[in-house]
Amino acid sequence: MMSAAEFPFSRREWRAVWRASRAVTNATLADDRVLRSSHFAELQRVLEDLRVARGDHPILLETEADFSDENVAARSLYLKAIELALRLGLPTYTARISLARLLLDAFGMTADAHLQLLACRDEVGAAADDSEQKQWRALMDRASCVPDDTRGRVNWTAEPAQPAESALPLDRDGAVKAR
Repeated sequence: MMSAAEFPFSRREWRAVWRASRAVTNATLADDRVLRSSHFAELQRVLEDLRVARGDHPILLETEADFSDENVAARSLYLKAIELALRLGLPTYTARISLARLLLDAFGMTADAHLQLLACRDEVGAAADDSEQKQWRALMDRASCVPDDTRGRVNWTAEPAQPAESALPLDRDGAVKAR
């Protein structure tokens, strides 16, 4: 369960975010770009209202990034969410996992994605649920590297030198063990 610092919003406040984000999702699924844009603007307004009422919070930045269809803006929002979370002493792993996925899928930035995943390895092991741990491992597999001895550089490939799961302590079922 999250503490009040980790999630300071009331059910009523977060219900407004959920409704606005659901509307963006539905418009996206309907492939209606005009409606999606309108609903995304409403989501941004809801998030801004919460910023004004409660102050800035990483989850507000991360939520906006999650629904942004502008990759550069989303990357910037995830980085700001991570920076703010670090300043506030809050977990960063959800933003780092999302950022790593964006870095891989939209930018082909394997090394940067790998670094983001390494930076949240301990948090994932201690606090992530099974689904988040699986996402982390799948992304780590995609972002693993193999040294290229012939050129003295790192050759980033989809084929890791060793299983990426070895970066975290795993139980028999492949779930990350808490430290």
